Amino acid sequence: MTATTYRAPFPYFGGKSKVAARVWERFGDVGNYVEPFFGSGAVLLGRPHSPRTETVNDLDGFICNFWRAVLADPEGVAAWADHPVNELDLHARHAWLVAQRERLTTQLREDPDAFDAKVAGWWVWGISQWIGSGWCTQPKWEGRASAQRERIWFSPHCLPPVRVRSVQHDLFGGES
Repeated sequence: MTATTYRAPFPYFGGKSKVAARVWERFGDVGNYVEPFFGSGAVLLGRPHSPRTETVNDLDGFICNFWRAVLADPEGVAAWADHPVNELDLHARHAWLVAQRERLTTQLREDPDAFDAKVAGWWVWGISQWIGSGWCTQPKWEGRASAQRERIWFSPHCLPPVRVRSVQHDLFGGES
C-alpha cells in the first residue's frame, strides 16, 4: 500500500531530500523507522508506504520546537513566519534566536508539551533565506578577540612577492 508523500517544509543544509526516494528503495516498507537526525524530515515525509511505528530525534532545540509548534499551533507558526525578505531583519532575528537557544532548549527538555510559535516562525523564516550552514549558531570564534587576531594574522615573509590591490567596481561592472 502506498501513502501520500510530502516535501520538507524548509531547506536544510545537509538535508536528505534528494536521496529520500533511494533510502526508501533500499529500506523497503520497514515496520519501525527510526530517524536519529530528523532536520527537515525529508526522508520520513518522503516515505512511500503507509506509516507504522516511526521515531524521530534531533538534538537541535530549534528543530524540535519547530515540529512541536507546527503540530500544536500551525496558524501561529505561519503568522510569525509571514514576513518579507529583508537582510537587516534576517541578521536581527538571527542574533535574537541565537540568544534564545539555551532558554528554549532547557524549556523543551523539561516540558514535553512546551513550544514557542514565535521562535518556530522566525526560525523557519530565516532558515528559508539563509545561505549555507550556520543558521542560529554562533561561530566558535565569535567574541574571542585573540582568536580573531590569529585568524587574520600572517607574516609578510610567508608570502612570495604579491601585489595587493583595492579595486572598486561601479554598478555596471567596470573598474573605477
